[in-house]
Amino acid sequence: MSSGVLEGQLILSDGYNRVWDFNTTTNTLDKYVQVNGAPTGVAADPTQHLIFSADLLDSNVSIINGWNFSLAGNLPIDFGPLDVIYDNISHQLFVDGSGGLSGYGKVSIINVSSLSVKQTITVGSYPAGMGIDTNHDRLYIANSDSDNVSVIDGLSDRLITSISVGQYPSAITYNPSDNEIYVVDDGGNSVSVINDTDNKVIGSFALSVPSGFNILSINPTNGDILALDTDGLSVIDPASRTTESTVAISRPFVEYLDRSNGMLYVGGAPSNLYVVSLDGNCPGTGQASSPSTTYYVVAVSIVVVVAFIGVYALKRSKRGRRSLS
Repeated sequence: MSSGVLEGQLILSDGYNRVWDFNTTTNTLDKYVQVNGAPTGVAADPTQHLIFSADLLDSNVSIINGWNFSLAGNLPIDFGPLDVIYDNISHQLFVDGSGGLSGYGKVSIINVSSLSVKQTITVGSYPAGMGIDTNHDRLYIANSDSDNVSVIDGLSDRLITSISVGQYPSAITYNPSDNEIYVVDDGGNSVSVINDTDNKVIGSFALSVPSGFNILSINPTNGDILALDTDGLSVIDPASRTTESTVAISRPFVEYLDRSNGMLYVGGAPSNLYVVSLDGNCPGTGQASSPSTTYYVVAVSIVVVVAFIGVYALKRSKRGRRSLS
């Protein structure tokens, strides 16, 4: 399962080749569109009201009309796409993947106006996550097999550098509050910190959480680092870089942070979508406190059958190292 957002719609994909429209007011699935090839990532272009689905097994990106939620077309990709991310500055789409091959990694840049592939760039081996630095309009790609991060300039569409980090980088995010990039080094259960001015690693810190399926995002209200691990959500204080609190979530494996309503949507087992309040205004179960914020699980919605878990395991697994069981 993967996720994106489009004018209040939360867009989810599942393992039954469907992309869903999730109503964030009622916490229910409203409708879906059928795609092909096991969608492993979705992103949305709010300018043209389009939704894009990375269809891993079809080497294809499905294009969905966000107005009527219907399939509008398909765009062939010359590798098995794992994830997609939309750049709100350069207004283009980035698609990463490895085709399931060790030693292979590509990023295709898509012109969303003409719905065509502008170019494809070779990056490190087995890209496992992407993040956009909105300060410089750069795309950062965590390459799990080559233990480095590739950096693509979003305006010139060129690879500008490669940064060595820890072992098996598996997730990446940009923190606008300090202009730093955080990279989860899954092999060492730590986080590498990159300065976005010179693209140098300026330090690292240990994750005091179990390793595996770590996914990072940033609370835009207070800058807290939100990390998903095998036991749930960990809240990390960016100043002390220590875990301040946790929220129990059963086997989380994907998340989407909606800045418009202060909610974090987390996919977890068995077939649940957890809705976590980031501002403490919606009391419920699963309360956890950080120095500045109380976090709550405010709703648990039963979504689609467990099959989507297998799809995300395929997306995130590397030579059998990771398992959802």
